[in-house]
Amino acid sequence: MAKQTEVEDRLYATMDKRVVQTHIIFRHGDRAPTANYFEGGVTRNIRNHSANAETLFWQLQMPASRVCMQLNTVAPISNSTMDQLKGSKNFPYGCLTMLGVNGSIRLGEKLRKRYVSLLESLEHNSELVKARATFYTRCVQTCQSFLVGFLNCATNKQTNNPFSSGVNIFVENPERAEDLTIPNLGQLCKIKFPGAFNIFKLYTKSTAQKIRSMPEVFGPLFEYYNKSLVNDKVVIQTFDYLKTHDSHNFVRPQALTASIPKYYSLVSSTYWNFFWANSHKISAPLVKSIIENMSNRASTRTKVYLYSGHDTSVMATVTSVCKIFEAQNIFNVEDWPDYNSYVALELWCNANNEEDVYIRCVYNDEESKFLPLSKFIAKFNENEKLPLKIANL
Repeated sequence: MAKQTEVEDRLYATMDKRVVQTHIIFRHGDRAPTANYFEGGVTRNIRNHSANAETLFWQLQMPASRVCMQLNTVAPISNSTMDQLKGSKNFPYGCLTMLGVNGSIRLGEKLRKRYVSLLESLEHNSELVKARATFYTRCVQTCQSFLVGFLNCATNKQTNNPFSSGVNIFVENPERAEDLTIPNLGQLCKIKFPGAFNIFKLYTKSTAQKIRSMPEVFGPLFEYYNKSLVNDKVVIQTFDYLKTHDSHNFVRPQALTASIPKYYSLVSSTYWNFFWANSHKISAPLVKSIIENMSNRASTRTKVYLYSGHDTSVMATVTSVCKIFEAQNIFNVEDWPDYNSYVALELWCNANNEEDVYIRCVYNDEESKFLPLSKFIAKFNENEKLPLKIANL
């Protein structure tokens, strides 16, 4: 059986084929922390000084209002407004930085080269590309920035507005369960899979307990930032604070150089372990939608589907399909997904027979093997029936 599979893999790899549809799930670009890390936990004078400095720094990283206006012109929201989204009310915290705008444009430019054959196949972008994002300002602006590079909007001659992509972005309303498709540990998980969300809270608690049990390793880190591990939420808050500052080259004391990489590794493994055990449920709304669009490709002119989400969106999608493609040794499923990480599910057809279709997964440019679409669907449906579980806690 294994030998037959190897022969089939070689056949699929060498077959003359072409890509006919792609679904790209990507993490938002560089952002500010979700909250001011220095509000609370230390003496009043230190808190005020550090908190004010933190806010000022992130305000200076935000894109100018002119840039935001241009992004709204590139790809307006089809079913909401920017001021209704999460992220705007706590400005600048949780918001996309100018570094994030530029990184998202570069991702679009890179993937344009990958899918140029699809982009040249249709005249109107509104038919060619469908885009959706979670209910966060940073995810919408990431999608808009991505489209600038992906559709080369600055040189678009099809419209009177040179910056218009012709694409509208559908935003998933967290109050409407039927809207929720992009996997994440926010509203989709809470509303559609509360059992999985409760299991994740056990993973978070377990991580905090592991950190508390190793004071010789992690004590200097939390003591330096005057944080107590009595509250389990401090674990995630500190991770968010450190990760968001990494992109901006903050200098940290030499004494922390040993603890921070270990801290990153511990938190990352917690999330990956959770998704390995439960992403077959959390990612099901998205993967089912992708399967439906691939199966009905003949009835639509859309060739590119974009999903702008979060780090957990990428992790959930990758882990839900990775074993199906036997790509555990191909994809990096140990480190935390960087800003603008992406996973794509590509549909290919035999160049001599368009009914002969195959699917492939791409994670941050690393490619899995090809599988017949029917085989992928059967395996995913089989996996979806598996229960939620706690593993490697």
